[in-house]
Amino acid sequence: MQSDETAGGGELESFAARRDRIFGTTARQPFDHVCADLLPGRVLRFWEVALDRHTLRLEYELTPPLPARIEGQPPFVFWETSAEDELGGQYVDGGGAYGPARGEPKTTGVFSVQPLPAAGVRTLRVRIRAWLTPEGASAREERSCEFTVAVPARD
Repeated sequence: MQSDETAGGGELESFAARRDRIFGTTARQPFDHVCADLLPGRVLRFWEVALDRHTLRLEYELTPPLPARIEGQPPFVFWETSAEDELGGQYVDGGGAYGPARGEPKTTGVFSVQPLPAAGVRTLRVRIRAWLTPEGASAREERSCEFTVAVPARD
C-alpha cells in the first residue's frame, strides 16, 4: 500500500498532485463553462481541462450534490461524453469518476474523452449526455449539453 507521504520531506501529497503523478498529466488549463439545465435543480460547472497520457479530462463540480447511491439501485444519472475536433477527429467516452466534495455541499468529478487530440488540434466540441429519471417519472429522460473547449498546449 502506498503512503500519502512524499519520499523527500514527509509532507502529505495533495490529491491533485497524486492524480497527476499517476495519470501522467502533461498539460492543464482553467476552463469555465456551466451546463445549468442538464440536471433539474443542479448546476454542472466545468473548471479545468487537462491532458494526461491517455485522455483529455474535464474537471467539474455539481451543486447541489448528487444523492448518495443506494446499494442495489441504479445510479441517479448515467453519463456519456463525446467530442469532435475542428479537423473532424472523433473522440469517445474515456470514463470518469465522481464523489462528494470534502467539506462542501457539492459533487466533484471528471469526464474524459479519448484518444488524445492529435498535434495541431486546437479545439474540441464536447457533448455531455445525461440519462436520468426525474422525480415522479417512470422512464429515463435524455438531456445534453454542448460546448467548445480549447485543447491545452502540451509541455
